[in-house]
Amino acid sequence: MIESTKQVTKLEIDCYGREKITDQGLGYICKSIRSLTSLKSLNLNFGGCSSIKDIGTPSLGQALRRLKRLNSINLNFKGCCDISDKEMLKLVVSLKKIRSLQEINLNFSGRKGNINSRISDVALQKLSLKLRNFMNLQNVSLNFSLCSQITDRGIQSLTQCLKSLVYLQIIDLSFRSIGRLMNDTRSELSRVTSHLPCLREKSIML
Repeated sequence: MIESTKQVTKLEIDCYGREKITDQGLGYICKSIRSLTSLKSLNLNFGGCSSIKDIGTPSLGQALRRLKRLNSINLNFKGCCDISDKEMLKLVVSLKKIRSLQEINLNFSGRKGNINSRISDVALQKLSLKLRNFMNLQNVSLNFSLCSQITDRGIQSLTQCLKSLVYLQIIDLSFRSIGRLMNDTRSELSRVTSHLPCLREKSIML
């Protein structure tokens, strides 16, 4: 169990590839960290933990609601292909009390031979609306590759969101092998990101 102390400002937990970790295991870990209210940086790597299905309630969402001082969030659930829009929306809601976020890194991609067909435009649209509230964001990294239900609507919402994030310095977007995209959607995303005033690094894969 993680020692509960108000002095902890940075936490990294790497459980990559541990397929036996379930929602219950994730809940135990998150219950241990939610008292670390001085955390400024949180990095949770559950990539390949394919038994995880419900990230939104109650464990991870409850933890994030209490970590109001976070300025950096890194959540990796690559290959957890049972995670759906419902869980994503609960996660997005849990971010609302974090005011000073500067960096967000979310990976909910599928993996080779395992496509996520449960995360769609609905989740990406809600996430985009929430990101607009983080006016001080400097680093955005989103990986939803192999999420086959994401289409033009989701990418267009994200594009509109990025217009308002004028302090962005780094953008890393990966949406490979998703639903069909029109060329206009690709062009508009490229155009908008090219005109962000503080941007110094950009990687976009569609």
